[in-house]
Amino acid sequence: KEIWVRKSFDFPAATSIATVALGSGKLWVSYYLKNRFLNNCKLVVFSAADGQVAFEPLFPGMTSALTLAGGKAYASPQHGEGACIAFDAGTGKDLGEIKAGTSNKGVTRIGGKCTPIIATPNLLSARLAACSGVLNLDGGKAVTFPSTRPTCFLPPVPSYARFYLLAPSCNCPYLFRSHLALGAGKPSSPATGERLAQGP
Repeated sequence: KEIWVRKSFDFPAATSIATVALGSGKLWVSYYLKNRFLNNCKLVVFSAADGQVAFEPLFPGMTSALTLAGGKAYASPQHGEGACIAFDAGTGKDLGEIKAGTSNKGVTRIGGKCTPIIATPNLLSARLAACSGVLNLDGGKAVTFPSTRPTCFLPPVPSYARFYLLAPSCNCPYLFRSHLALGAGKPSSPATGERLAQGP
């Protein structure tokens, strides 16, 4: 059943929709004008109920993803340009830059290349510098997962006290080209026996 059709907002010619996110009764849309590799990202937010334009937040740069959690919307930069910005999800007010600060591997920055971000009320899961990582939004430090790199489509996905990384689906350089599950605790001892076992 069709609920509404977007008619009151005219996207410019040659517009490319980058990503969308839904939360707090709003549909957030990130789009590019003509060339996505130029610094020309725009945001528009619609009411999810009737499709009316709620507001048009200003994002100073290119964005690769939008994510919402805890009454806030987060926009991460594309190709390392700009900063990760938080917005009030209900009003669109700019709440300032989200800084990664110091992690277990030194100073990091949020975003990079095409990897999007995922927010929960307490953390951001993202690409931090060249690694997968998470940032504690309650003022804690960022933690990176050395030797792991998120895909161009998903960051580490938090679920059931673990972080899951999908296998890469592009030609970018990866140390591990397989699905990974990361959990808390001391790493297990490396295997010393035969790596392959003959089946029946």
